[in-house]
Amino acid sequence: MLPMIRERAADALLRPELLCGEANFRTLAEAIACAVFISHGERLHYVNHAAETITGYAREELLSMSFWDLVHPDCRELVSNRGSARQGDAERHEVKILTKNGDARWLDICTATIEFDGMSASLVSAFDLTEHKHAEEKVQLLAVTDPLTGLGNYRRLVEALDAEVKRTGPTVLRVFCRAIDTATRHGGDEFAVILPETKAAGARLVAHG
Repeated sequence: MLPMIRERAADALLRPELLCGEANFRTLAEAIACAVFISHGERLHYVNHAAETITGYAREELLSMSFWDLVHPDCRELVSNRGSARQGDAERHEVKILTKNGDARWLDICTATIEFDGMSASLVSAFDLTEHKHAEEKVQLLAVTDPLTGLGNYRRLVEALDAEVKRTGPTVLRVFCRAIDTATRHGGDEFAVILPETKAAGARLVAHG
């Protein structure tokens, strides 16, 4: 239900003409929990109360910034690669920002180009996903952690072993195989090596390293 409410609120914001005027748009924007950032060029031209709450910045501070100033350095390349949405097209993705006090927060944002104050403008509507992200991370951690000791569980052991085999397997084969030997993948993480001109005793030595 919550995602549906979010999508409907974002859709209304992306189509301010349906609200019968900018005044109604501003009234809606100030009443919802969805953060709204509207830019003319690089500089933010309008932000709502939810934007202040999520970022920790006062409205006056935000209006002297660009939305790019809020984006976490870890996400700037991703945001830059997406580029700006074309007229009428909305793009939705997740982005990490830095608040005024330096905390990292995750936002579910929708970006689009609209007309605002008689000019073409860039609109970003955003919902705070931080608590949801923390819950996801906790579930992922519990999936590979023993609840009693806090150590990795059997699944974590298998994952670590698998990663180590993939990392060192090719190197081991190159070290122990001769130029005349043929190394092949037998299946999964199992390998088979053909050792020409090798007796059983020699093959056992190679197999045991």
